[in-house]
Amino acid sequence: MPNYEAISKEFHFNKRWKLTSNFKFTAQDALCPLVMQELPKIALYMPIAFSKAGDHFEVFAVLGLTNGSNYLVDDDGRWLAGYIPAAYRSYPFTLAATDENKEVLCIDVESGQLSETEGNSFFDEDGEPSAKIKETLNFLTSVAANRKLTLSLCLLLEELDLLEPWPITVTTDDGEMPVKGLYRVNETTFNALDAETLAELRNKGALSLIFCQLISMQNLARIAELAQARTVGTLPDELDLDFDFGGDEGNISFEGL
Repeated sequence: MPNYEAISKEFHFNKRWKLTSNFKFTAQDALCPLVMQELPKIALYMPIAFSKAGDHFEVFAVLGLTNGSNYLVDDDGRWLAGYIPAAYRSYPFTLAATDENKEVLCIDVESGQLSETEGNSFFDEDGEPSAKIKETLNFLTSVAANRKLTLSLCLLLEELDLLEPWPITVTTDDGEMPVKGLYRVNETTFNALDAETLAELRNKGALSLIFCQLISMQNLARIAELAQARTVGTLPDELDLDFDFGGDEGNISFEGL
């Protein structure tokens, strides 16, 4: 369980840190939040879906189809896909809002990435944030800004009734089980849009979101393949790009899990 604390000279001036190369901390994430900027790369490796977070839709990478299962990381913490989502690349850092509604850079003190002697410094000799910390803060700030755009586009798709439940069924030793809570673009509704609405989607940048989600659905079968491979201990070194364009209907076998 992450335990984030705000970075300060008082507690971190003499400490050091390093970015993680082990992704065990993601092992129980069936979904990973995404932002618009990374969708074209994500679409090559994993399914993209919409899901409700509170009362609004967000966009996610689908990493597994059962609760607490991420099939894109192996038991040693090795990431198997050719792209690592932005939400994971900045770990053990995150931005958190203060009571004054300001965002501060925080680090997970339970991550194992803090050190007294190894890694990057938090502050320079003058007590200013180090170059690496500034770089990390800029990255997270950019992601946060892009997230606001992403949420606004998800809201636009919802308002235009372009999202529908994604009918995914997995077959386990206990029988068929529906995967609930995932949504996809409704192609029929999208194809019926008038020119004015299509222009609005184009001008606001939503067409990229739509096309990336539709294209990415072919990767659903790959998630099932990884689930099966995990049961027999034959996980690949990395996902290849041998696409199967017949794998987006949502009928997947998880037998033997």
